[in-house]
Amino acid sequence: IRAPERDLWDKVLMEFYRNAGYDYTDLSDPDSIDVMLNFMEILTQDTVIDFEKYNTNSGIKKLLIQSRFIGSHLMPFLTSCVEKYPNSAYLKLVHTFIKEDMTLLNDCLRLLLKDNR
Repeated sequence: IRAPERDLWDKVLMEFYRNAGYDYTDLSDPDSIDVMLNFMEILTQDTVIDFEKYNTNSGIKKLLIQSRFIGSHLMPFLTSCVEKYPNSAYLKLVHTFIKEDMTLLNDCLRLLLKDNR
């Protein structure tokens, strides 16, 4: 990504994190794989806590945020990384895992949204 596009991409990611309720103001590289996976980890932990406390609406909201983040940021990023570094077993593994996670996540959302009507 060229510098102006990268700046815009970073701003979009920071806005996504902020809109989801997470403060990453001290980040110098919001689109690193470490930061994105850490965001998903924290969001997943918070989602589990919501469901454990029977706060279903908040849990569903966080699942929707995860789904949007994976679809609009994480998968496109990972796909471009795998294309750029085709010999990276690590990137291929993470890409495959996140792709499968997205499928399961969307299946869960369909069931939850159907049951929550």
